[in-house]
Amino acid sequence: MGCLLLAAFSTAVKVGLEPLSRLHAALISLRSGSERRLKGEFPRELLPLVEDITKVLDERARAAEQVKTHAADLAHGLKTPLTANEVMADELRSAGEIGLSSELSEYVATMRRHVERELARVRSALITPSHKPVLIFPVVQGLVRSLKRLANGKVIQSGIAIDPAMAVTVDEALLTEVLGNLLGNARKWANSRVSISARIRDNAVKFGVDGDGPGLMPDAF
Repeated sequence: MGCLLLAAFSTAVKVGLEPLSRLHAALISLRSGSERRLKGEFPRELLPLVEDITKVLDERARAAEQVKTHAADLAHGLKTPLTANEVMADELRSAGEIGLSSELSEYVATMRRHVERELARVRSALITPSHKPVLIFPVVQGLVRSLKRLANGKVIQSGIAIDPAMAVTVDEALLTEVLGNLLGNARKWANSRVSISARIRDNAVKFGVDGDGPGLMPDAF
């Protein structure tokens, strides 16, 4: 009789805690980024908790979307005058004002680096972690095709030294933005050649962008 009671008690505890186990698994999926909503059937006793968690998630999603919108507006508001200043620097250079043009270009480049770095921080902080691997080669290939369409009077040969099967666990939009900035800057200053490579080292993907442009001195970083 005692053994039967213990077995019945153990079964009752297991059955009673099973909904909590399902809730725990659903929360792990949310934290890992594989799910954006609580999924599963839960008993009536847990529904108030599930509804409260869902409301918190909805509020965070709305707040994150507002921040993304503000970041996009800020990027547009700052990059437009920066581009105009770059055009002015080119006009000054054409007019023979080399010193003033170089100084203005340096200021613009510094401001652009600060703007892009801070915007990247905002966007990366709002990105939900994801365990979905992204193939690197198609992303780079698409960027190279897009950059070739840019009309700047130069013909740039592009090389890609990346294993087509290489993948990285990252948000694809963020990867595209970061690599696009690197390739765009390399193409801008290159004379005729730009190449990009990727390799795995220390459990991380290391990118290398190389070109035949003037480059930067170490103290410029």
